Amino acid sequence: MAPDTEGFAYPVKAPVDCEHCGDCGLCLMVCPMKGATDKPSGVLAAGAGSAPLPVPRAFALCHKDKEILELSSSGGAFTAIAQSFCDADYAVFGASLGADLRSVRHTCATDLCGLSAHRKSKYLQSDAGGAYLQARGFLDSGKKVLFTGLPCQIAGLRSFLLGKDYLGLLTVDLICHGAPSPLVYKKYLGYLEGKHKKEVVSFDFKSKERYGWGTNVKIELAKNGGAKKTLHIVGADDPFMIAFISRLCLRPSCHACPFATIPRMGDFTIGDFWGADEILPHLDSDRGLSVLLANTERAVGLLPGVGEYSHIEEVDPAQAVRHNRNLREPTPLNPQRGQFMGDLRERPFGEVIHDYLKPRPAVRRLASRFLSKNAQRRIKAILKK
Repeated sequence: MAPDTEGFAYPVKAPVDCEHCGDCGLCLMVCPMKGATDKPSGVLAAGAGSAPLPVPRAFALCHKDKEILELSSSGGAFTAIAQSFCDADYAVFGASLGADLRSVRHTCATDLCGLSAHRKSKYLQSDAGGAYLQARGFLDSGKKVLFTGLPCQIAGLRSFLLGKDYLGLLTVDLICHGAPSPLVYKKYLGYLEGKHKKEVVSFDFKSKERYGWGTNVKIELAKNGGAKKTLHIVGADDPFMIAFISRLCLRPSCHACPFATIPRMGDFTIGDFWGADEILPHLDSDRGLSVLLANTERAVGLLPGVGEYSHIEEVDPAQAVRHNRNLREPTPLNPQRGQFMGDLRERPFGEVIHDYLKPRPAVRRLASRFLSKNAQRRIKAILKK
């Protein structure tokens, strides 16, 4: 694998010794993108436990433990699932931000304390590396495996396992907007370090600390181990998040993703419960709320256990889908994407911010910082009328 000019990793075609190729066709057989026009459920195992339900069951979820809720990007669904599934002899796979803050990899935890590295959103494509091989080894040895990832990564895992229905495997896919360019992210970090004359030592893509639940960023910078400088930025005003949300820097294949639909790849699907203020105002909170889809009988069987650790309320699946576009279709291409990425490669990041990634008008920025979410909603409702 090697990065292209936008920072996305692709397989590099190397010279192949044809004497070692048996022409078995297995490489094509297991590719989840082969025949991408077919329904993606075709790569699901055929066993009764992991076969998709005709219609998934949908829930709103909020973890009962306030500390876990604060440490989660949304309502703590991932932790509640892990707590209900993981007893003796288990392994949990999820995406972890590297120590250099520039990369994300799939890593393995064998105790619930290790879940902390897997919590929270990381808006970069994770390198699954040897995680599939490691997961299969655990499953073959009788261990339980909880594997979380993007739906394309879960499809890859199921294809890698050749459709074998391991009773000890539970998969969780995320509602995905798309994978943003690593080049944009790295240039942003470099821009911050140049501007503040300090090194970025912590990056939280989805902090609740100051502005509550939402796509808000917390960045810590320090110099030579000295005092830290902390930036709290509302997501709608953060340059990297603007590029991400505005679809200016997503991996090209994400705009034609065959997995942004139902049926899903995972036993469970988790994400933000957008639209909660309309659907479930009694549960809506600035501390976070998850949408949880139980897509298979295996997932349905775990719901009582999930309910021991969280408050869950069943909702009409159509309502959950209506407010989550990427459960219906891929993120559309921004017509400016090509020009933006071209400028990004050739020009200083500060100039690119000025032309494409400007923060909102001062009035809107101040409203986000100082008005409660309920007050902001009331103002929006008045303006709509």
